[in-house]
Amino acid sequence: NAALRGVSEAMLNLAKAYTEGFLDDVHFPSKRKLKEQERLKLGLKWCHKAADAKSAEATYAMGVAYKLGLKDLVQVDVQRAVRLFQRAVALGSADAGRALGTCYYNGQGVEIDFHKAFASYLQAANLGDSGAMFKLSQMYDSGLGVKLSTSTALSWFNRGATVMQERSGQLREANEYAEMATWG
Repeated sequence: NAALRGVSEAMLNLAKAYTEGFLDDVHFPSKRKLKEQERLKLGLKWCHKAADAKSAEATYAMGVAYKLGLKDLVQVDVQRAVRLFQRAVALGSADAGRALGTCYYNGQGVEIDFHKAFASYLQAANLGDSGAMFKLSQMYDSGLGVKLSTSTALSWFNRGATVMQERSGQLREANEYAEMATWG
């Protein structure tokens, strides 16, 4: 199995399968299903392994777990979440860039720093994150962390809207393809 061989994407997929309950029938075909707490614990274990193997998505997911907490398994530790988001950004995660920007913007686990928030949002936006594009629009519109510029705010807003429109079109196409595949 690729997860056991240390393939980070496989570890992350296994983590998702556990947390979403897809492995119950595989692990226990005629026995009891895993309890939610057991599933989450196994999912968290594999997500942590994937993060250690430098998976940007898993590192971001661990950051979210520490920012929000996860039942009795992960206690809220926003400063640790910030460090994980920083690591995930370095690995190329747009989601982590947006999350890190939000931490700096709101002073969660760090001091409020609109300049760092802006830099994090900009990095995420340059990786295609529409939410970060909208935050940049808001920052330019209000002059927080950057020079006030209505035209630049509008530009970022339009870029974010375009990305969202493109993604919704791709989702529509994927749904249509899935429906056609079930007709046969």
